[in-house]
Amino acid sequence: MKYRFLLLFLLLAPCLGHANCLGQVKGTTLSLEETVRAHNTAQQALITIRRNAQDWKNLLLRGNVEKDRQILLKRFEEQSANYELQLKKLDTDLSAIGFSKDGLNILNVENKKLNSIYQDALTKYGIDSLDAASKADRYAQGADIKTFRTLEKLDSDLAVLTQEKFKELNASLNSCFK
Repeated sequence: MKYRFLLLFLLLAPCLGHANCLGQVKGTTLSLEETVRAHNTAQQALITIRRNAQDWKNLLLRGNVEKDRQILLKRFEEQSANYELQLKKLDTDLSAIGFSKDGLNILNVENKKLNSIYQDALTKYGIDSLDAASKADRYAQGADIKTFRTLEKLDSDLAVLTQEKFKELNASLNSCFK
């Protein structure tokens, strides 16, 4: 009887080791997925704010025609709203991985400033002529630089963290399946 339990233990011991190892790999994989998700969100936020800046320029250049103005203003406002959604998603994603939200806090403050500057430029100068649009452009010039640089830094930091998580997963897999 003693020998049967010993034999059974010897047969199942490798399976128990693999089960523990696979649990570790699963945890590492989930951590990697969350990090990749946060990185993708940061990249999407950067793309969105760049599109918003381009839509601002399009509004200034072509917004002097009423029918174009409405279309361009709507597109500009949609990109702005989309960017705000990206920031909320980024908040959730960064929380999930325990990543510093210092950059996100800067982005939220800068977004409010940027929206205010754009609105002030439109109110103060309008876009009824190229001269007015030029003044509005100068008024808002450079207001988005801190946003771009902060998002680029966040993107870079998350890319490094993603690479580290891939290395962790690789190490876990290698230790499990030697």
